[in-house]
Amino acid sequence: MRTLLLILVFACLCISACQKASYEDLSKSSNNSFPASLSKLASANVSSLSSSQACRLPLQQDVKPDSILVPTRLGASLTGNPYAVANMQQASLNLYGTDQGIVANRKYIRYRPTSLNQMEILAESDLDLFDYPLDQEVEEEGDYYPQPGLGENDLPWPYTVVDVSYQPITGIPYEELARVYIPDSDVYLEDEAFRLTGNVISPDDCSGTTPAGSLNGDVSSALVDFQCAPGYYWDADQHRCIPDHPITPPPPPPTSQPAGMIRVWDNSVGERGVRRTRVVLRRFLKIDRVYTDDNGNFISSKRFRNKVNVIVKFKSTQLTTRGLRGVRFWQMLFPIKQAIGKYSGNLNNFPPYLFTSDRLGGDARNRNWWAALLMNAYLEYNEHAAALGVSAAPNNLRILLTNWHDAAGGGSTPMNYLRTNEDLPSQAYLQQFVVSPLTAWGAQAYNSFYNGNAALRGMDMTPGYNTVAQWNSDKVKQLMFHELSHASHYSRVGQSWWNSFVYSEAYAIFANGINSPNSPYGTGNDGLISDYISLAESWAEHLGRTIADRVYGLNSTAFWGQQSMWYSNNQFIAGSSHVNYLENFDPNNINDPFRWIPDGIYYDLVDARNEGAPVIDNVSGYTNQQLFNAMGSDVRSLPAYRERLLSQNNNNLAVQVNELFNSYHH
Repeated sequence: MRTLLLILVFACLCISACQKASYEDLSKSSNNSFPASLSKLASANVSSLSSSQACRLPLQQDVKPDSILVPTRLGASLTGNPYAVANMQQASLNLYGTDQGIVANRKYIRYRPTSLNQMEILAESDLDLFDYPLDQEVEEEGDYYPQPGLGENDLPWPYTVVDVSYQPITGIPYEELARVYIPDSDVYLEDEAFRLTGNVISPDDCSGTTPAGSLNGDVSSALVDFQCAPGYYWDADQHRCIPDHPITPPPPPPTSQPAGMIRVWDNSVGERGVRRTRVVLRRFLKIDRVYTDDNGNFISSKRFRNKVNVIVKFKSTQLTTRGLRGVRFWQMLFPIKQAIGKYSGNLNNFPPYLFTSDRLGGDARNRNWWAALLMNAYLEYNEHAAALGVSAAPNNLRILLTNWHDAAGGGSTPMNYLRTNEDLPSQAYLQQFVVSPLTAWGAQAYNSFYNGNAALRGMDMTPGYNTVAQWNSDKVKQLMFHELSHASHYSRVGQSWWNSFVYSEAYAIFANGINSPNSPYGTGNDGLISDYISLAESWAEHLGRTIADRVYGLNSTAFWGQQSMWYSNNQFIAGSSHVNYLENFDPNNINDPFRWIPDGIYYDLVDARNEGAPVIDNVSGYTNQQLFNAMGSDVRSLPAYRERLLSQNNNNLAVQVNELFNSYHH
């Protein structure tokens, strides 16, 4: 009896596993769109990988001087173009019995710009461009790709993939390399097209071998150990299960949807997400662009198989960061980026990538760390400015992170991109804030800038990260908040006012000498020039430190101030080192060459503390919104500002306000 039962069970198993089902039976099956053999593989894959993380192979160096450019190294090329429409149609016929109306949905193209002007137009077009062909593996993402026949000063062919309806930019030479079909989510179809064209589907794990039954390896070989599902038969020539009847594509495995987190180390408060920053994912011609959320998380809208290259571009819908890149000036038109790795395995669970810096000066890792902090600083500034009733920094900012500054660090905000006036700052201004002509490549960049090339016209702001000591995060961001306060001020007063302000600082630098103790602001004795500088710089320092205090509070770190002393939390008043600097500002401190710029005057208008001599502060109750509203295109000095502030606020505490301004010598 027991033997007979075993025979019956074995017979039932053979029938269920080996016979072909009728179309009617297949259509009634709840799994008719996902073959049982693939279901088995998928469940095995999900159970083994759902809690695991993807593995990462580094793609780009970051521990190197950023003035030393490393070439991109490419590997094997695709054969037979698996993305060609005919190949995708055949793959669909093999899998599903129909080509499912597959037609070209993308174009693989390249441009051939003939001038920096044309390259600038391409950069502003917001295409994700690559200076290497996209049908090859990338072994190492570098700073440039040495395209055959081009020298280091020649403009490269930028490659990209666009929608089939895309219209090329008029006037720039353009070449359509192929019309292709790229499936956004059908990873099985993509694998079959790769198999048809003889492209090996590479392993997906860090050891270099594909786990048995893994959906992320070669599906055709993974199916060898499984019986075909009802409605399928085994094709010995193709070594795969072939459907009897057309079916819809099976759902992609959840592990094929890239998702992860981009973080930045903030040494004042710990790890933070890099916010609303572009992430580009690429596997050959398949490209997706996503943005991180406010926690640094991102998820792709497409599905990728096997390895996917991930590039973080320090760019958002509101600003773009750029960097000095040596003699290849065209690179200054594009955002700073870091290829963070080639990922495989469970793509839905990337390990968090952390931007950090244990480096100094002009190092790529240090530059990237500053860029990541800047992406967050822009959003934090706007959020706190709104809470204070102050205008946000404008959209479409172009920020040039430069490795040339004096040892103390610094920045400038000439607003060259957003100003319609295309007059360039003076040579002295450029040498102070942007680049030293004393280095070989710096001299070329300097001459290029001064001759009005596109890279300089696109410069709104120039924070400098080449500092003599490693800065803490709150100090980095305070500099950025200071410069963003300038950008907000520009929005308030307009371009004519800002032209005069930029001219004033350029004059002060020229008159006092590059990097002299009195550069870039002068001595305070230059009439209207000093008036512009004292008003703009004092406001930016006040608002920048006010927002740094709101962001960091007592997590702020101590710093050495320009008044030749250290400032720390709870030092003179309860609060951060930033507000302690503002409250203890001394307009008579002879150790401070810029004591005539009254950094503390606005805080004294707001706070309730009477600090006594030398500052007579009997004023309180003004708000930052009232202070900002008193700025105007016709307000060009602190005395004029005082009059506007009082007239707009019913002469509130007029006697005390006048006493305060007089004690600051304004």
